[in-house]
Amino acid sequence: MYEIIIGLRFIRASKKNKFLSFISVLSTIGIALGVATLIIVLSVMNGFQKEVRDKMLSVLSHIEVFSESVEKIEQKNFLESLKNRNSVEGVSVFSMASAVMLVGNKMEGVSVRGIIPETEGNVSEIKQQTVEGDFERLSNERFSIVVGVDFAKELNVSVGDSITIMSTEMPQSLVGALPRMKKFNVVGVFKSGHYQYDRNLILARYDDVTNFFRLTSLNGIRIKLKDMFDAPAVSEELFIESGEKLYIRNWTEENKNWFAAVQVEKKMMTLILFLIIGVAAFNLVSMLVMTVNEKKYTVAILRTMGASKNSIVFIFFVLAVGLGVTGVGTGVILGIIGATNIGVIVNSLEIILGFEVLPKGIYLIDTIPSDLQGSDVITVSLTAFFMTVAAALYPCYRAMKIEPAEALRYD
Repeated sequence: MYEIIIGLRFIRASKKNKFLSFISVLSTIGIALGVATLIIVLSVMNGFQKEVRDKMLSVLSHIEVFSESVEKIEQKNFLESLKNRNSVEGVSVFSMASAVMLVGNKMEGVSVRGIIPETEGNVSEIKQQTVEGDFERLSNERFSIVVGVDFAKELNVSVGDSITIMSTEMPQSLVGALPRMKKFNVVGVFKSGHYQYDRNLILARYDDVTNFFRLTSLNGIRIKLKDMFDAPAVSEELFIESGEKLYIRNWTEENKNWFAAVQVEKKMMTLILFLIIGVAAFNLVSMLVMTVNEKKYTVAILRTMGASKNSIVFIFFVLAVGLGVTGVGTGVILGIIGATNIGVIVNSLEIILGFEVLPKGIYLIDTIPSDLQGSDVITVSLTAFFMTVAAALYPCYRAMKIEPAEALRYD
């Protein structure tokens, strides 16, 4: 079809009009940069959410069931009923307490989790994450603990050191209310990659925690599911089956506000970056209008040769689509390359500029993750393409309204 050939030739603006050529290139580059940036940002935010969630769940369990005492749960054959569920992969008893850690002249608030080392592997990856010492020593040594790598680094603690743990419970004695304190021996150091747990979580034997903290410890059962996304539904089922007597918490409720904030940020960033593509599309409108004005004599000649108004519209539509495909295609290629190599790019910038992009104390992780999803690439590409197509409507309408006699009157 001659319309396609003429439209593709129009992509190259007249050599006499350098400004029009500049506007054309600028519009295409704007669309490409907008698409590439949006793909990279969405990939990083997807990866950020997935990385934090996975590292969190390597320490946490999918579901936690609390009761006044684990014995009460066991008397109801709760553990056995959990193991027989098809959706459950593993279970383990645990105890939780808040405490104050005394290291030298420093006092640190920590969360102490009492675990059964033999069954902890059913619900978490802590054993595989032990980077120093021996996790198995928890089973054999009383009042032994495993600390996080950031806790050990910041407080200069290593395997073999003794640390005093002070309970928040204040029992009465002959001399008044005094806190209970006990020395625990560090037998291992774990690294989950999640700063909050590497800094504040202490692991100890279940019996030691329940005996030492007594009334201030919270006992329960941790559950790992075959599919983590079934956690809300399974939690609801367990709550109803228990007669609403147990307190049940699943992983979606942990840091719920943080996950909600990430979703809001992702939507707002998407909106802002689509506005950038919209600005480039408006530049495309101005370029096409200028092209229509420049080519009005050509249009008039085509009309006198028998070209219909629809053919004129199709010519300028091909022009707009050609520029849009070029911009969107370039943006997709750049976005995919950037998203798959974002870690290398950021590390290079950190070395060159000499600053840390993701401080662990703020962002929980210390690397830039990326999770490139095909659905995001397709959505961004199609939306940007349709925006460029929409930008062509008014210029095409202007071209269709050109009357041959009026355009050629003074030529």
